[in-house]
Amino acid sequence: MFIKTRTKKKKNDEDEVVDEDSADIINQFNQCLEEREEDEQDESFRDEIFTKVMGTDAHGRVRMYGAGVTPSQVFGQKSNSNNNENRMREELEKQYQ
Repeated sequence: MFIKTRTKKKKNDEDEVVDEDSADIINQFNQCLEEREEDEQDESFRDEIFTKVMGTDAHGRVRMYGAGVTPSQVFGQKSNSNNNENRMREELEKQYQ
């Protein structure tokens, strides 16, 4: 998505990078992707490369989704471990009764 939003087509159907900063980032992506064969590049590997090149997202932000989008909107609510423990404890107590 990053590459698609940072390039434009020239008349001869080649991609042209919009600015130098984007070109540097795209080159870093491509260098990291060359570490593995294309058929070995699963989604988690590509996510790892993206994080390696771009860094981690700031707290409460999700990159590439636009302004105002929160992690919970993209990834769903995180379950609270205390709630899970309480729920499991209640289920066990019901079973023992």
